[in-house]
Amino acid sequence: MSWFIIWHDRRPEHPKIGDAWFMRLDDQEDNAALYTGLGIRRLSKKYDPTKRSPIVLMMPGYDPFCVDWMPVSKDVFGEDGGWDVSISGDIVNDHPLCLTLEPSVNVGGIYHGYVRNGIIGDDVEGRKFTDPRES
Repeated sequence: MSWFIIWHDRRPEHPKIGDAWFMRLDDQEDNAALYTGLGIRRLSKKYDPTKRSPIVLMMPGYDPFCVDWMPVSKDVFGEDGGWDVSISGDIVNDHPLCLTLEPSVNVGGIYHGYVRNGIIGDDVEGRKFTDPRES
């Protein structure tokens, strides 16, 4: 199953897979998303704060994922790595967001797949997820 990415001006009250929004450090839940078992995550050196705020994307497994984080795995990305983030078209509330991340996103044993052209793709390792929008 794949999911369309839908942009929201603010974090939805109950985010669903594919929901995306700008991270707000004054929002307790967004701020908490920066912390992991490894401590605070750093933003990637590829991220340019003069262009936009960091983007949070709700991934399969209900993991809020900041696309501008510095990845944990330096094997794939190197010391200065991060995802190449591209957005095509306008960012409009409650509309699809044409977001692409390269390379794939591997959320530690929860989800591993591709985010391309505004779609979160199937898990390449075969895990299945239920989209709550269909419930």
